[in-house]
Amino acid sequence: MQRNKYLPGFPLPAGFVKRSRLHELLAQSTENTVTTIIAGPGYGKTTLVSSYVQKSKAKVIWLNFSPLDNQTDFFWRSLANATMKEIPEIGEIILNREFPKSLQELSEFFTVLEDDEKVRESVGKIILVFDNFEMIKNQQVLDFLHNIQSVNQVYSSARMQKIIISNEQITNLSTHPIHLQYDSSHKYRSIRAAELAFTADEVQQLFRLYGIELKEEKLHKVMDDTAGWPLVVSAFAAAAKSQSEEYERVLQNIYDMLQANYFSNYPKFIRDMLIKLSGFQTFNLEIISRLLPPEMVSEPTEIMQLLFQNPFIEYTVSKRRLRFIKPYQRFLIAKFLTLGEEEQKETLIILGEYLFENTDMHSVIELYIKSNNYEGITRCLKMLSPYNLGLPYTKRIIRYLRRLPQGFREKNPWIKFFIGQEYFKCSCITQSEMIFNELIEKLEKDEEENASILGECYFMKAIISLRKEEFFDLQLLKKAVSLLPNGSILTNQHSFLTNENGVFFLPANERKTVAEMVTFIYQYISLFSKISNGCLAGFDYLFEAEASLAACQFERAEFCANQAVFRAALEGQHDIVMSAYNVLVNLAFYQGDIEVLCECLQNFDDYCEKNDTSQFNDLRDVFYAIYSFYLGRPEEAADWIKEADLHRHYEGKAPFAGRELFICAVAAYHQEKYPLFSLLTDELDDLIASNNIWKMKVSGNMLHALSFLRQEQPERAISAFKEAYDMIYSENLFYPVLTFGEHILPLLKLVRESTLEEIDVEWLDKLEELTREHVKKLRALRIDYGKMEQKPAFTAARLTLREKRVLKLLAQGFSRSEIALNLGISVSGVQKFLGKIYIKLGAKNGTDAVSIAHNNNII
Repeated sequence: MQRNKYLPGFPLPAGFVKRSRLHELLAQSTENTVTTIIAGPGYGKTTLVSSYVQKSKAKVIWLNFSPLDNQTDFFWRSLANATMKEIPEIGEIILNREFPKSLQELSEFFTVLEDDEKVRESVGKIILVFDNFEMIKNQQVLDFLHNIQSVNQVYSSARMQKIIISNEQITNLSTHPIHLQYDSSHKYRSIRAAELAFTADEVQQLFRLYGIELKEEKLHKVMDDTAGWPLVVSAFAAAAKSQSEEYERVLQNIYDMLQANYFSNYPKFIRDMLIKLSGFQTFNLEIISRLLPPEMVSEPTEIMQLLFQNPFIEYTVSKRRLRFIKPYQRFLIAKFLTLGEEEQKETLIILGEYLFENTDMHSVIELYIKSNNYEGITRCLKMLSPYNLGLPYTKRIIRYLRRLPQGFREKNPWIKFFIGQEYFKCSCITQSEMIFNELIEKLEKDEEENASILGECYFMKAIISLRKEEFFDLQLLKKAVSLLPNGSILTNQHSFLTNENGVFFLPANERKTVAEMVTFIYQYISLFSKISNGCLAGFDYLFEAEASLAACQFERAEFCANQAVFRAALEGQHDIVMSAYNVLVNLAFYQGDIEVLCECLQNFDDYCEKNDTSQFNDLRDVFYAIYSFYLGRPEEAADWIKEADLHRHYEGKAPFAGRELFICAVAAYHQEKYPLFSLLTDELDDLIASNNIWKMKVSGNMLHALSFLRQEQPERAISAFKEAYDMIYSENLFYPVLTFGEHILPLLKLVRESTLEEIDVEWLDKLEELTREHVKKLRALRIDYGKMEQKPAFTAARLTLREKRVLKLLAQGFSRSEIALNLGISVSGVQKFLGKIYIKLGAKNGTDAVSIAHNNNII
């Protein structure tokens, strides 16, 4: 229906996208009294219901409303004609009666139906479909449509299910909002735009029908630009197939539709307010009131009612907030310059007051650029500096900054600073360091005037040095401290230090002992903490804990790890706390005491449950996979690790995942997937070649040694071991190697038999002794673990904090689309969470999961 209007002349796809999930939603709604399907044009509402009812065995009465149906006589004839097609017995009765104007008349009508023998014999379940429901404004017709359900519950001649399709939110079905009428008895189901929108997989399916395979970054861009709106996605796919720029015309057609039906028909003050709201990700009555003209502030309820009816504005009941569907928001942003100059300034000031709380930073920056408000851009970027918002977003910011006028960029060194910082977030370390070196050289010529930005540049250089695992001149960090008396804007640039590859390292650019590096890091963090507002709290103790563990100095490692937990937890440095707990768990494994191990695991798990550590779920998965390997239960590792599904982990972030590659390689080795193991080991080599990662170099060499040993290439196996040996021998760092356990014992035997002069045999004997002791304790732990009635916290039965939130909302009666809005994720994301919850709890469905959770005090 929409194709002819919005996609003229474009090729049709060679098939269609199967959306069984939506058919399942409608199938589940058969037990509901009313199902509403509400979204703007082009979401496939009518197509969905049509394909559903065609497969149904029920009688279907379909009314496609027009403005004429607001006349009761016309509506009544339309109902009779629609009924005649499927149930002529009822159609005849309708034709012979007048429109029932009261509840009593309607009751009499149903009595006639009940008494008619032909009706009783022929009628079973009936599906009533009311399409284009927003056309109905006549209250008598609305009351009839509402009351037929109430009256029908008294009579047994038919079981009715109503499906209401609307291009506008439904607020006029009766004197009470529709969801209040039916929610309490669980007879109401609403399917909205968030559920009707294409998922990323469905977008990929559609493009494949056109013979196009979208790369990951392009798929993200399509999803971001369209929010999965099927009509717009189809425009992109069709235009891509024809290799033309016609999609601009198609998008203009769609914008014309928005203009005619959801913009120009509003009063001017509403149009202006919508444009001003386009910079907000979510908004409420308070924000609306601030953006209204003074004379209209007294009428917010009427305005809210108008906004509720717009299908491109979604309302989250639990948070009492509204948000735009993305294409509509883009449509409004394009109109920002139609506001007067003073209105633009006032709007941007208000947006600035709500930064990070309600605003979409991408949209805000776009508005600043449109209005040439470059000072505003600088202020926004300073606020963005501490946050890593994901790789696609970061790349967009870089493109925006490079689009700024050359004259402004030259006058404002902050722009170049932010470009360098964004390159750093993208893991383009070389480009980032080059930019900061150029800036420092330029800014040092007038240090007094450029004190603040120069201090930030020194600070970034210090952070880059840790990322590169290099020894750093602390004099520059001291300069940063002196130039930034009020602290740095860079307070969250730390997660890269622990999330992927641990913190302990020996630098490649200078030869330093472990003791010298520990001293250096304590001095570094002492200076760092003076301007970082608690960032990296506990990092110094964690560094020494990992260093002591590597050297098998277990008592010192335990003391430092506990100190790191205490200090980092106070400042909310979750990744440091988790890494410190990992040290304690490793110590427990080496100690070989099952009770101590379970206590450490429980403490680790409790911390993750009580704090929002969801951004470090990958880190937690990696740690727990290692523990499952130690216990001889590789099947308990996360699915993405067992399947080496690194695709989702590279998604939306920089390609810097040393520990993730390593753990996937270890999992492949345990599962005897040797071709995959070799492939991942080579990928790890490529990563190490471009990044100096000390621990990954040791681990990578050991993986190669094991690989060559399995392939019966003893010389290459010995050579790879020698590479690792050279990195750890002088400092007696046994632990990074002995953690490979029984797998390296044949390798150690091979190395000893080779009689290499470069290998210290006594050191090798010590390594073998420690390894055998470790293996013996692990075997005992596996036996003790198997005897335990209840597995420790890292088994699959434990729910993550995010999964518990989803389950709590489900228990409170929220629909999947409402859960998605509440958590800021897609409906398909909610489905994935629920799937994991069902598996972990052994539940058959949502009701069963909620029951199990309540019975076991999970929520």
